[in-house]
Amino acid sequence: MLIDEVDKNLDMECTIHIKSNKKIFQYSTFERSPIPVCLTIGNGQVEDLFYLSDVNEEDRELKMFLSESKSVRSGDLWIFKIKSQEYDPLKLYAELVSIPSVVINYKILLAKTHIVNFRFDSSELDLITKFLVDATDAFENFEIVYLGKSAGLKSIYSKLNKILPLYYLSVRLHVPDTDIGLVSRSSIKWTREQKFKSTDNSYYSVYYFDGSVDQPEGILTEIDAKKGLYFRKSSSKLMVQYLQEFLAKSYPSFMEIQSFSDHHITIETIVSRGVVKQHLLTLKNIFERFSGWKIEIRSVVPFDII
Repeated sequence: MLIDEVDKNLDMECTIHIKSNKKIFQYSTFERSPIPVCLTIGNGQVEDLFYLSDVNEEDRELKMFLSESKSVRSGDLWIFKIKSQEYDPLKLYAELVSIPSVVINYKILLAKTHIVNFRFDSSELDLITKFLVDATDAFENFEIVYLGKSAGLKSIYSKLNKILPLYYLSVRLHVPDTDIGLVSRSSIKWTREQKFKSTDNSYYSVYYFDGSVDQPEGILTEIDAKKGLYFRKSSSKLMVQYLQEFLAKSYPSFMEIQSFSDHHITIETIVSRGVVKQHLLTLKNIFERFSGWKIEIRSVVPFDII
């Protein structure tokens, strides 16, 4: 599995807590089970998307909340948003993800507390320090819960899985000769991890290679060549459709790792338990538009057995 290959490639990790005093979060709804949050960033805007499940629409207080928050129903989920125009400190997350090695692992809301976990390379600790200082000043009730050596990606999601049941999905795509240029220049092998959910039609990722690589200037930004770590912002016809489809079919998902080798792309994702079917159908709908592409579902398993 790709998660094993990249598990400890980023050697540091940070968890922050932000206790919210905003009126919208004072409903008892937010004292219950953890709520997955998708942090979307792009075009000068940052949004938090909150996903409510198991909603009892007969609950009077909950109905009031759904109305006040302008929540929208999507399948079995209710979704509401908070934008940076409404809550200015959210813009600091754009500062965080602009650090080349930062990968947002997850954001959840639990007991009225926003919990954010991210990984990064130790070579960029000075930039992380600046973000944490700025965030401490901007957010009320901001707390650095952990900053130090990363226990690894599997450990991070194993802990999350204990409070929010997760599934691990793996699909494999055959790329026809005519479309190789859409996914790799010179057919070079790569593995990359998505940094965050972008809304500007670009895919932001950290690339993992076995040591330094020779690439045309401007394609990859070096993070640490000795470790084989690079950053890339990419945008192609394929990636634009991929990003737009997933944003349109909004649902809680976390890690996404992709690899390319010998005409095949492997995509491995972690999603919350209730959206497995939706995620697979979204992938199917995307790649059916590209002639000659073939999709193979390799595994769909509860996270605790991988």
